[in-house]
Amino acid sequence: MFNKKVLKEADGVTLITLVVTIVLMFILVGITAIASFGDRTVMEESRKASDKSIENEIKEKINLQVQSSYDQAGIINMDLLNKNLQKNVSGIKIRQGDDGKYAPISATNQIKSLPITAIYNDVEFEITGVCYLSDVASEARNYGKYINYPLDINGDGNENYDWKIFYGDSEGNVYIKACDYVMINAEKTDETEEKEYACAGMKTALESIGMSTQKYTARWNLSPNSNYTSYTGDYSDIRNNLTLFKHNEYKNEGGCILNEHPNSENEAAALMFLDPKIWDFLVIDKYANYAIGGPTIELFVDSWNKHTNRKKYPELTCLGYNDNGYYIGLGEGSSTETTADVSSASGARDLLYFPHTEKFENCEGYWLVSPSAKSGNDIMTVECNGKISSRQYNSGDKLLGFCPVVCLRKGNRVQYVTKTEKDPETGEETSTSYFEFK
Repeated sequence: MFNKKVLKEADGVTLITLVVTIVLMFILVGITAIASFGDRTVMEESRKASDKSIENEIKEKINLQVQSSYDQAGIINMDLLNKNLQKNVSGIKIRQGDDGKYAPISATNQIKSLPITAIYNDVEFEITGVCYLSDVASEARNYGKYINYPLDINGDGNENYDWKIFYGDSEGNVYIKACDYVMINAEKTDETEEKEYACAGMKTALESIGMSTQKYTARWNLSPNSNYTSYTGDYSDIRNNLTLFKHNEYKNEGGCILNEHPNSENEAAALMFLDPKIWDFLVIDKYANYAIGGPTIELFVDSWNKHTNRKKYPELTCLGYNDNGYYIGLGEGSSTETTADVSSASGARDLLYFPHTEKFENCEGYWLVSPSAKSGNDIMTVECNGKISSRQYNSGDKLLGFCPVVCLRKGNRVQYVTKTEKDPETGEETSTSYFEFK
């Protein structure tokens, strides 16, 4: 007979052995997993370091070609840059449009201005350098990019993100536009709240032409015509601005030509919006020639139409007019409409043209500096609901603000730069880009 005591002891030893064995197995599995994970981590870090090294080598190679393309004036010679890249960086491709497609540099696909996005050996990067602003503005792909024109329009002490490139014409003129409605009156706030600052000179300018102002909006309570005859504007200067800012570019005789002695309220309003003396506070002599209260309808339409994607930016026309002012419509040729509705197009969410897509601080859009064909009291507008339309000079149902336009001097030099800033509290880094004057 078996001894029961011996059996019990044997069972106990067997059970203990089993438990120990299982524990040891778990320990070994854990050690193996940690070792394996560590190997993968090391391999991943090694791969990232290798990729970064390759990326840096490519960027250095590209930068060498960029530096070799500067002329004696310190400007990138685009012809030389294209030749250097084609010759020394075989296989490089550039992206010209917003369709995401890359194509090799060729006789029909040349770099005309910087910055430009390129790809080489599957590494995507941006090529930048000092170039003429007129070359930058000649390409619609640069419309809407920030430029650090040194005029703070909202008092936050940062001028890098207040202005955007709006249009460049064939004469080398470059037009920049305020990126948002300009604050006219700073509201009084509690001492515990952040102080607000209005754009210096804006309130004075608008009140000098008889407009009543609120925080972001302004309108006439009294006749613009009576205010026009009472202030000391120089029509010869205004006339120069008519041409410079494309007003009447399509007109020959009659129509909505702006005369020295206006025949209607909207004509008087447009003349004051175009008077360089009123908007002189927006001109920094080193960089700019003239400024006006907002885009003319021709300037707006030409900027909008320069986008090649008609699905996003349906073509606008302002060729039609009557004795009161301009018509505005969709498509080519003349129009007899007084409103163009682009709200269904994604271009209506382009912040260059529509800074807001809904009412902001009681402001529902901004004034254009052109008279409307709708009536002798109507001035053209851009509204947050995606319409280019008009409002009467004393309209109280929809309050409108201003996005002034500045015409920059020819010969300005710029470079597209990217700055990274770290939040002192969260430690998060954010990168922003803009054109910097050189």
